[in-house]
Amino acid sequence: MTLPHMKHVPTLLYLDVFRFYDASRSGLIEALRRLGIRVVVANFPFHHLSQQDDICESLINLLDKEGINPDAVISMNVAGLSGCFRRFSEARGLARAVWFIDSPYLFTNLTELKHAKVFAASREFETHPEASIERWVPFAGYDPRRPSNDPEANIGFLGTLLPMVYYITRMQKGLVGSKSGHVKLDARFFERVQQPSFTTQETWKASDQWALPAAEILNFASSHHRIRTLSWFEDLGLEITGPSNWQAELWAIHPFLLKNFTVGSIASEKAMREYLSRYRICLNIFHLQNVSGGPNFRSMDAASNYIPCLSQYNEGCAEIFPENVAAVYFRDCDDARYKAKQLLTDASLRQKIANNAAEIVSEGHTFAKRAAEFCAYLNLKAPSNPTKAPLVYLHWPAGAWTRSVVTEKQVEDGTHVVIAQPSLPPSAKPKNRRPLWSRLARSVRKRLSADHLAQG
Repeated sequence: MTLPHMKHVPTLLYLDVFRFYDASRSGLIEALRRLGIRVVVANFPFHHLSQQDDICESLINLLDKEGINPDAVISMNVAGLSGCFRRFSEARGLARAVWFIDSPYLFTNLTELKHAKVFAASREFETHPEASIERWVPFAGYDPRRPSNDPEANIGFLGTLLPMVYYITRMQKGLVGSKSGHVKLDARFFERVQQPSFTTQETWKASDQWALPAAEILNFASSHHRIRTLSWFEDLGLEITGPSNWQAELWAIHPFLLKNFTVGSIASEKAMREYLSRYRICLNIFHLQNVSGGPNFRSMDAASNYIPCLSQYNEGCAEIFPENVAAVYFRDCDDARYKAKQLLTDASLRQKIANNAAEIVSEGHTFAKRAAEFCAYLNLKAPSNPTKAPLVYLHWPAGAWTRSVVTEKQVEDGTHVVIAQPSLPPSAKPKNRRPLWSRLARSVRKRLSADHLAQG
């Protein structure tokens, strides 16, 4: 509770949805804190976003209980986009903004956006039928700094992989669309799924009537796209770093990449700089929902660390990092392999790309600049002589909002990686059932037996 004699610390309620507190998010949050803004992070549970009113109401109750009185609110993507939170903000006179750091095609039911000031890091808003924005605000990176050591390895890829095996089992008997009816999972349907607009066309269910959000089907296809693209580089010194779920997914989908994979997560500036300094090339692959919308986390991370970025072509990204000037883009497998080999053998080209990209970030796309911009948008008055303000971390680990105790050392070291929610929806957890691998093996044995009997 704030005492009368204590100086008021400007407080921003930062609403987000993430599984890991990664280096890119922490970069923006730390920049706000250095301006003297206390940041209260509320990490929403992804698989309960359809119940946002209830979740927002319980969050408001926790804020009151903890004596947290925010001066402004920022929603990252759709976190906190509910009538409940809008009424809370209006009743308390809080400035409020929404910053979409992902494509709007990743989400559904965006009608609440019409009540908010929306900024977007993705040009995909220009074609989305529901969403519109106030201003394009690309993502950001750290203040550029050269690595202190020479690279040891060729190509580094850091990223997540959304569930595939689980959805394969759910969809194996086809899908039922609200407009299309029953659909077979053939090549034609897969082509359709790979289009971002797929998420806006109709709703879907599995053959057992289990609801399957269109965005999750798109994510399923996006993960396949990511693995396919990574396979182009597997013999060129590729190293993949990501969460542990990669192992099971790769084992089922493309086990040849297992030799390239290491479990790991990067949750701080220090860890990101150490990670990227290892590589000659930072490989960037866009999700299918952002095929043309603009730079993603990794585009900015590479530039911030003077590492040349070899990226899948993205029109919006090329607006910020021009082709063959501040990034190298590929369009297909042959193009990707040719350009990777060219970068690996030409140190002067790598240096030119890295220097130009770092200059672009330094001039207009640092976390410090974004933090100052959003303070201005939200009318948050930063102290004239700021000291680093506190971080408050709220999350939903087991059905209720909880305040986590996070030390400054944990923030700096990146050791406070918090799993906010499972990667699969609650309904996906089987009760008293055989493990998935056992059920799949049993299914295969049955089919083999049936085939053997049929052949006489």
